[in-house]
Amino acid sequence: MRKAVKLLGTLAAIVIFVGGLYFARSRFGSELQDVTNTIFTFSAAGDYAANLETDRVLEAIKVKNPDFHIALGDFSYNTLKPESKWCEYVRGHIGQSIPFELISGNHESNGKDGLITNFVKCLPSKIENLTGTYGKEYYFDYPREKPLARIILISPNLDFVDQAAYNYTARTPQLDWLLNAITSARSQNIPWVIVGMHKDCISPSRRTCEITPQVMNVLINNKVDVILQAHSHIYARSKPLLCVSADTRGVIFEQACTTENNLHNIYNKGEGSLLLISGTGGQTLTDITPTSEAVNYFEKYAGKNYNPTFGFVYFKVNEQEIRGEFVSVNNALTDSFVVKTSR
Repeated sequence: MRKAVKLLGTLAAIVIFVGGLYFARSRFGSELQDVTNTIFTFSAAGDYAANLETDRVLEAIKVKNPDFHIALGDFSYNTLKPESKWCEYVRGHIGQSIPFELISGNHESNGKDGLITNFVKCLPSKIENLTGTYGKEYYFDYPREKPLARIILISPNLDFVDQAAYNYTARTPQLDWLLNAITSARSQNIPWVIVGMHKDCISPSRRTCEITPQVMNVLINNKVDVILQAHSHIYARSKPLLCVSADTRGVIFEQACTTENNLHNIYNKGEGSLLLISGTGGQTLTDITPTSEAVNYFEKYAGKNYNPTFGFVYFKVNEQEIRGEFVSVNNALTDSFVVKTSR
């Protein structure tokens, strides 16, 4: 009898659990599926300094606890010297375990506010399988076993004090390296290719394309899924990009360079690259120029004069999709998006 009662109790518990799971799936649907299908997470931002806003950004990264964070250049702004002091400051806020992966900005490449060679010594990579030169030009596949994404980090239009400028235009070693990194990811059937750098091209807060339209179009033409930039101290999310155009005056908008996207925050893989500018790590924000032609390339943006906020972009990745959100430390901006495959 006791065994029968115990068995009935177990069966009842299973029924309750399955019923509750069915209710949760029907009630919350995609949210539950998103959590269970996430394979890895990462975050990205640039332009930090060391102030109260930077404190809040770093502490929010710690709370999100991504598998790794990409620091998109311009680190200390000489708020802390030497470079090791800023590295200690970062670790003091985010802890020791989160990989804080560096790619140089112009403030570190030319020695204006420290040197990238010193920053990489005090914030070395915690990801083992790197190809290239950490801090300047490198990539890694993640996860290491059965990778879902290749993360490529480059330094277009940066002058380094210890070597010639990195140039990803035609017939240069840097362009050959970049194209090989992209095409070899495809040949290995890695689902996602993500390219990050410090300087930007089309920005709602500046006129000039700092990395040149040629470099931007190389990424777009090779169907890079997500492009990460900083440099402009703003947040911006583009429409699906098919090309970038500029003349002697700077960036110009052409309707043919964007894909019609009625859903506004859903991107279909292969139908245009998603550009995200996340220069909101703590350094003083810059203004949005709403009358600039570059604004027409974007779905959403925020700057000093428009929804001012600091924060970072946070991603959840699986084989079928990349889900992202902007994490605003003052809750001044809400933005989320998804890049999905057709499978």
